[in-house]
Amino acid sequence: MNSGHAEIRQQRRKSDRKLILVAASVVTVTCVIILTVVPVSVPYSAAPPRIISVSFSPDNPGPGDWIYVLATVEGGTTASPPSVSMYWFPCFDGGCYYQQGGMMYPAEKNTYRMGIGSFSNGTEIWIVIVARIGIGAPVFLMNISLQIGYVLRGGASGLRISELRHAPELPTARDTIAMRTNLTSTSNITVASLLFVYTHHSGVSSGVLTMWPQPSGEYVTALKNSFQPFWSGLPYERGTVFFLRVAAKDASGNTAISGIYSFTIA
Repeated sequence: MNSGHAEIRQQRRKSDRKLILVAASVVTVTCVIILTVVPVSVPYSAAPPRIISVSFSPDNPGPGDWIYVLATVEGGTTASPPSVSMYWFPCFDGGCYYQQGGMMYPAEKNTYRMGIGSFSNGTEIWIVIVARIGIGAPVFLMNISLQIGYVLRGGASGLRISELRHAPELPTARDTIAMRTNLTSTSNITVASLLFVYTHHSGVSSGVLTMWPQPSGEYVTALKNSFQPFWSGLPYERGTVFFLRVAAKDASGNTAISGIYSFTIA
């Protein structure tokens, strides 16, 4: 009888251990499930940044100077400050040159800095500042030109740039976009360049293309997307915005830069 009772108690203890182990495993699984469904809130500010001003040091740079470009940009937060970049296009010292640009570095509160140079006498630089917060839309300041030394403008040759035109009128991402303008001067044209900056879902890109003279008197070039030959920038897509201008110089040394022209990819 005693041995029988002992066997029953031993079986109960084994059963109790099994129940405890099963209960513990159920609690563990339940905790994992709860942790995976708890939502996490991440603060995000969609307010666009504001480019307040741009200045240079030195104020009036000369040939050979190293130039600091300073941009004052407001907006964002300590955790999510603006990302500020600069694109620049030196012109007239033998042509116009492509500059991809780069990030500007924080200098003081709300101030960002980049150094460029050096440049020869008679160079004019078109500068574009771009600011964005996170994946928000970029904000541009692009009406900035900096002259190094003496740049001849409005000379006796009467160099003029007519309005820039594009075709097709409503281009898509699969179109080759023809860009046309007319240049007039009493002297031979030595520089005719299309300078451009454009948006993209990954950011901003830029480039320079030579405009070629035609028997009609027009100067022509073409924008081609990245899947087409000879295009090295980021692909453009529906909603991409192009900002473009023409720079020209003639044999007399006279120079001209057009206003900023814009269109959107349909």
